[in-house]
Amino acid sequence: ASEFPAIHAYAVNNPAAPQLWQNILLAAGRNAPSHVPADPTLQDMLTHLLPVPEGQWTPFTDEYAPVDRLIGDFQSQEAAKGQRDS
Repeated sequence: ASEFPAIHAYAVNNPAAPQLWQNILLAAGRNAPSHVPADPTLQDMLTHLLPVPEGQWTPFTDEYAPVDRLIGDFQSQEAAKGQRDS
């Protein structure tokens, strides 16, 4: 939280329908946005701000990055394939 003190979550579709399965966008930074973006899509997204959950919750960390692990596995497989093909 000290690295990104301003954290916001936005519903992709409808923030007023919590029963829907939908994606969220996370935006984190040192400060909250100080200006309205010119892009109408981004302007619309800003209206989909989700409330901060109450009570105890576990923050996200980068201690486990599955995408990085999967990319590394794929690169290793491709390298091994390239060695077999030569």
